Amino acid sequence: MSKQWSKLVLLGNIIALVYFCTENDIEHYHLRKEGIITRAYIYKIGSSGKGPIPRYRFYIKGVEYKGFTISDTKVKVGDTITIRYLEKDPNVNESETYFK
Repeated sequence: MSKQWSKLVLLGNIIALVYFCTENDIEHYHLRKEGIITRAYIYKIGSSGKGPIPRYRFYIKGVEYKGFTISDTKVKVGDTITIRYLEKDPNVNESETYFK
């Protein structure tokens, strides 16, 4: 493999790394600035090695969307939480407590 090819591969990997590391930050920026606030219902409490992971669902124009939160750890199934979502893509959503 030539030196130029190696440099191009390295540059491509760096660009991909930067994109994947900042994608979540960009979504959170848009949620903070443009996010629409609504209520979501806790339907399940999952778990990880670090503790409980509440999963929530909410409905926009009759369509169900889901998410999870690591910032609302004291909730139980049936509770409601406040979330933000992007109007253009409600799959991008986050608990309001994440932003506090």
